[in-house]
Amino acid sequence: MQAAPLATSTQDCKRHYNDSMVASEIQFVTNGNGEETAVLIPIGLWRDIEAERETGYLLSSPIMRQRLTEALSRREGISLENALEKLGIRSARV
Repeated sequence: MQAAPLATSTQDCKRHYNDSMVASEIQFVTNGNGEETAVLIPIGLWRDIEAERETGYLLSSPIMRQRLTEALSRREGISLENALEKLGIRSARV
């Protein structure tokens, strides 16, 4: 599983996201000289970008990649309530 390359410039952003969405959803802000200084994007797209970055970060570590792969292949586990109780975060319901 490879994370998509991150957009690092306005040109990269335009190239990467114009294919997957309507261009009018991304707004580029310019200064008085016409230089692009900021980008306004829908919150859903921002969350997608953050998810890509987080995935890329997690997969960049061989140890974390191995842990995630092992976790995905597990067929057994405990419930969230039991995990919270074991961690002392929440007591079991009676």
